[in-house]
Amino acid sequence: MKVLISCAGIGNGHASRSLAIGKKLEEIGFSVTYASYADGYRFLKREGAKPLYKIPKWYMVFEPDGSFNLLKTILTSKTLLINFFKQLRRLRKIVEREKIDLIISDTEISSAATAKLRKIPCIFLTNWLRVKLPTFRLNFSPSFLEDLVDKIIVPDFPRPYTLVKENLKIPKETLKKVSFVGPITRKKPIEVETIEKYEIFPEEKPLVFFSITGPGSSVNIWKNLVNKLKLVITKNFIVTVGLKKLFKKKYSNMVVSSWISAEERYKLLKVSDLLVSRAGFGTISDALAFGKKMILIPQPNQPEQITNAHSVQKRGLGIMVSQTELESLFSLLDCMLTDKNIEKNLRKYRKLCERYDGVKRSIDVIKHF
Repeated sequence: MKVLISCAGIGNGHASRSLAIGKKLEEIGFSVTYASYADGYRFLKREGAKPLYKIPKWYMVFEPDGSFNLLKTILTSKTLLINFFKQLRRLRKIVEREKIDLIISDTEISSAATAKLRKIPCIFLTNWLRVKLPTFRLNFSPSFLEDLVDKIIVPDFPRPYTLVKENLKIPKETLKKVSFVGPITRKKPIEVETIEKYEIFPEEKPLVFFSITGPGSSVNIWKNLVNKLKLVITKNFIVTVGLKKLFKKKYSNMVVSSWISAEERYKLLKVSDLLVSRAGFGTISDALAFGKKMILIPQPNQPEQITNAHSVQKRGLGIMVSQTELESLFSLLDCMLTDKNIEKNLRKYRKLCERYDGVKRSIDVIKHF
């Protein structure tokens, strides 16, 4: 069977879990084609996904601090509509050229619409079925998905273990098409090479992994933070900032990189004692699978990330810090590293990750088409 996996290109999370599913499909004999834009396209290209197509970008407006500006995005609706039709045209050509039998859409509406127009089965992958817009105090569920797609895969735990319930309150009619498969991660801990802390830093100290990527110029907010981390001599830090320009700098207690491969990222996650990052669901899934404590800094005005971070904190798996309160990070590091309750809660969720293999269960759903 020939499958097209088309994923949203904002950030790396959608592309990472799409690639996890795609690689497993390839292993069992499926022919897989990939499509994305912006960050997602660049991630898939770096990770060697082939064949890979670039589709027109879906524009969202972000402020210099990384916050999502809904009003400005709405005001560009004409451009959004034009790009949507450009995406449809591009995807139609890909479907015809590759003779696609099934489309898997990771939160990418135009590929789901293409499947409907071409009368091709479509599986929609998302962990966000209820849109909450706190700025406007609005909530709505994309009920059109019920008619647009054949199946919905949610990479969260089945009830009663669902991690982010707030994003998944959906109508019963839509629920009939939904399969909760568990978190989708590229690697399991047992599949990742173990490295020792002394291989990175000569003096062994608690190791904190900062994954501080974000849209547009939001990475600029971290420059001051990085300078202050140099002064925290009781800990070692790995910092990735997501810039397009490749660089790597090493200091006595810190390594700062613009970008690292997924393989390297998993090695560092495995050896680290604490993860500090944005609050994308893919990042949280990886942290749970590897049993890592989390300090989550959600992207401002990004409702999914804010809800994700609240859910992690509510379940005692980590804590949430507002981007406007970054100074509090320094006092929280020691508290997090010594918190035994969080360690206990993480052990429970790590076992759940082992029980609910999101990739395997997704493949089981896909094989029925």
